[in-house]
Amino acid sequence: AAASLDPLLQKAAERVPPELHSQTAIGLGATAGLRMIGEAKASKILSAVRDHITSNYDFPIRHENDIRILDGNEEGKYAWIAVNTLLGQVGQ
Repeated sequence: AAASLDPLLQKAAERVPPELHSQTAIGLGATAGLRMIGEAKASKILSAVRDHITSNYDFPIRHENDIRILDGNEEGKYAWIAVNTLLGQVGQ
């Protein structure tokens, strides 16, 4: 699961100037799929994601809670922002 994030992390590494990687914190919010598999399995996956990022990228994870499962309300808010951004409705 952790390595599946590599295309996104590599894109971030390309876009953020290398000298700023260590100053650019990473956050990840998992969604309903991880909520559904149960706390023990989800915790192992989140731990693997943290380990993968810290072992393979210079982006810091400042707080353990920066890699976490979003609750349903948060997921809905991010979905709303994403859809409206794609529709060009944000920032007008």
